[in-house]
Amino acid sequence: MTVFKRKIDKSLAVWRESPLRQPMMLRGARQVGKSFAVREFAKASYENFFEVNFEQRPSFKKIFEGDLDPVVILSELSLIFGKQIRPGVDLIFFDEIQECPQAIVSLRYFYEQAYEYHIVTAGSLLEFALEKISTPVGRIAYEFMYPLSFSEFLSATNREHLVTHLPRLRGGKMEPTSATAHALLTTAMKDYFIIGGMPAAVSAFGESRDFIAVAEVQDRILQSFRDDVHKYARGEFQSSNLEKLLETGVKHVGKQIKYTTISPDTDIRRTKASINLLEKSCLLHKIRSVNPSGLPLGAEASDKYFKLQFLDIGLGQRWAGFSAAAVNAGKDLLALYESRLAEQFVGQQLLAESSVGSENRSLYCWIRAEKNSEAEVDFIIAREGVIIAVEIKSGTSGKLKSLKALREKYAAVSQSVCLQQCSNVEENQGVLFMPLYSIL
Repeated sequence: MTVFKRKIDKSLAVWRESPLRQPMMLRGARQVGKSFAVREFAKASYENFFEVNFEQRPSFKKIFEGDLDPVVILSELSLIFGKQIRPGVDLIFFDEIQECPQAIVSLRYFYEQAYEYHIVTAGSLLEFALEKISTPVGRIAYEFMYPLSFSEFLSATNREHLVTHLPRLRGGKMEPTSATAHALLTTAMKDYFIIGGMPAAVSAFGESRDFIAVAEVQDRILQSFRDDVHKYARGEFQSSNLEKLLETGVKHVGKQIKYTTISPDTDIRRTKASINLLEKSCLLHKIRSVNPSGLPLGAEASDKYFKLQFLDIGLGQRWAGFSAAAVNAGKDLLALYESRLAEQFVGQQLLAESSVGSENRSLYCWIRAEKNSEAEVDFIIAREGVIIAVEIKSGTSGKLKSLKALREKYAAVSQSVCLQQCSNVEENQGVLFMPLYSIL
């Protein structure tokens, strides 16, 4: 696979030099590049790399069935690898660690008794493993990985020079984008809408520049997700419901969700449980509605009013059967599929670019909980103690009725942003208008 620059690279480099270093755990959905990133990090930063893959070699689990003394574990691993593991110069990697919950427990003792050893772990479906054990709180450093962000995608597709032209809401470039840069960024954004940020799909595009080859990779990834459904389903009916929600959930991106409409033939409790399971697996994210009267936003988050965000825009459009040709030919990306792809794009960037969507890796929106009300604002985010309302919409400030209603109701919302398919950055009637590809 092609080597990409990822934001996690800097996080791992900082972690390596930290005097307060804890064992590192990378979390995220399958195939977002966790293991690959660790291997590349090891090549660049360590003399030796010891990879313990609990899924590929289940026999490793026996080491953790007895005492969890780090000295004993390190001795056993050294015997298996035929080489002494040294602190500081070698990296130990526990991959697919969800397959061995006791290995997760052992991280506490590595931190307390053998902190000089450098240990990185990774896994998928980790939420399911963590809820079954006594998690060593305060003794593990967590990092979340997502599909490539748009800026990472630009670098991975030999368009790194365009990254400096991306407007940034806070502490960055706010000048209007030139007509040339805007045209190139719009073309690249169309590619991203089709390809998405899954490393294997981006790599296929980089090697072939062929959307058919990308679609074949996406189909294989989606099939692996279907196969995974049975790993966290509880019974045949749950398994069937989960797969159905995966099929239909993508088509509900950007829409207010009601359990009765997303799966009308299924008991609400089962549908609710299925969505929660898919969220734990990182395939779906709930965008919960909040009343932004202050921080933290999550204090008033609703489980009754929410929208859905899929893992990846490329996989999502492929799964939903959206036309890649229509995306490629489209002049207005905001108009495609009732702005659903544009909203998925922005939500994906909020997660990947800042490592937290608003707080605690969560995404929020505002849905006015009043009868016959259609008012909603796409995203509510917090940056440096400031609450910001974000709308994705074509048109002028005079048409932003929901945004105006929110600002009138909640004085704590101190900044409003409207993302459009424009090249300018300008303020009008208290709303900051920015290009769709801006980094918030």
